[in-house]
Amino acid sequence: MNHQEIYQLLKYRRQELTSRMQSIKNDFTTSTELDDVLYTLAHETKLELSHVKTALDEIEAGEYGICSNCGKQIEISILTTNPYAKLCEDCCKTNV
Repeated sequence: MNHQEIYQLLKYRRQELTSRMQSIKNDFTTSTELDDVLYTLAHETKLELSHVKTALDEIEAGEYGICSNCGKQIEISILTTNPYAKLCEDCCKTNV
């Protein structure tokens, strides 16, 4: 998998999360005992959507996959597993 493939997957994920947020908003139209669950889902969805948007912006700017600690390229195997990763393998090992 390369950055372009990750980019396409992130765009698809953004659509899914945006749709999920709309469904959650629609569910809030009536007050129920599930409001706490909806608030939690909304929060988690917003958080992941923020990660997706940041990753997409970084790809578009040519800054995606750069370790925030050392500045080296993050291994594609890490980005494939976690497209929001901010650390390369070496920095992950030293930050454990």
